[in-house]
Amino acid sequence: MTTATSGPTTGAPGQTPTGPFAPPSPGLPLRGREHETARALRALRFVAGGGSALVAVEGPSGSGKTRFLDECVALARRLGYPVCHRSPLLAATDAPATGTAGGPALVVLDDVHLLGEEVGDALLARCRPRYGGSVAWLVARRTGAGPGRLDALLAGSAGHTERITLDALRAPASLQVAADILGAPASAPLARVLDGAGGHPGLLVELVRGMREEHLVRVEGHQALPRDSS
Repeated sequence: MTTATSGPTTGAPGQTPTGPFAPPSPGLPLRGREHETARALRALRFVAGGGSALVAVEGPSGSGKTRFLDECVALARRLGYPVCHRSPLLAATDAPATGTAGGPALVVLDDVHLLGEEVGDALLARCRPRYGGSVAWLVARRTGAGPGRLDALLAGSAGHTERITLDALRAPASLQVAADILGAPASAPLARVLDGAGGHPGLLVELVRGMREEHLVRVEGHQALPRDSS
């Protein structure tokens, strides 16, 4: 994932940020992704039952794709997956095309949009569910970027396929993220400030942490308030 090189820049609520923003911290709980997690879990259970699956996770920079992949790996381990390959992009050809005798396998490929079309297509050709075996391929890419073969694979009918889009967080989830960082729920005045992040996870985390580091927020009466509010 791309790391921010400058401070947070807020925009109108709902506006998609276009600059490089830091992804949400892996140490934070995953908030507002219950529906998306349920879909990934459905695919993992399908593979645990002897099938194969391809799950594509898409979203803009800083939307929490890597954090979501981490959650999926944790789910797979809880389901008893004995093999979880977190493969570097160019070393992913070493990942198995079929499961092992000991149970299902999970292969995780992050940031496939960084691959060229030729390399990406050759790699993703190995993800075809028709290979058989109990393998879950979990592939993340930036929205609208990356190898075109992924779209064709998702459109295929073989195996179980899921296309999961990480959209902007809704307001309740955004406030949960802020509370996780600040240790107290946001007051109404602070919530209005946080609306400027438009529900973008990476930008929201930068905004909250930036305010905390600059002492622009205080905790009073079991809630967090902007420093200049009374």
